[in-house]
Amino acid sequence: MSNSLPTYFLVFGMPENKPGEFSLRAVDNKCHPSSSLSRNALALLDASNDYSRHTGRRSFFLNDVNRHIRERGELWTWRGQRIDWEKAREELVWGGSTLSFSMDVTELSYIVACQIAVEKIWLSTTSADRSISNSEKDALRQLVHNCVVDGWTEYAEYAF
Repeated sequence: MSNSLPTYFLVFGMPENKPGEFSLRAVDNKCHPSSSLSRNALALLDASNDYSRHTGRRSFFLNDVNRHIRERGELWTWRGQRIDWEKAREELVWGGSTLSFSMDVTELSYIVACQIAVEKIWLSTTSADRSISNSEKDALRQLVHNCVVDGWTEYAEYAF
């Protein structure tokens, strides 16, 4: 297997291991032998491929794919097929047939990665309420992308 960069990385927010610990996991789109994946995982990868082709993005979050599907007029389906997103995510991250890269992130990065809001994300703290601007979201996306790309080559060389 080559350690070249994948066409794209699909990035998932992972459940907290301990309170206050947040992580993201990036899955390589090249490491999926389709014969070993369920229809849920295959549908998620197909929707991710479609999103990547439409946007040109090399890394993106599961919520980006969900928004893309909603914009096409579907909600819990992709091309007429019902998808269990949680099972697909679990299979791609923990199923053993994929290569994935994990990174610890700040709570704000985690919120941006997991949010579904199209326009605004509102944060409420004890000191103030504020929204996260699109430029802040874009900067966090770029930071996550850079971390994945920078770490991937070394990680893939180690893994193989």
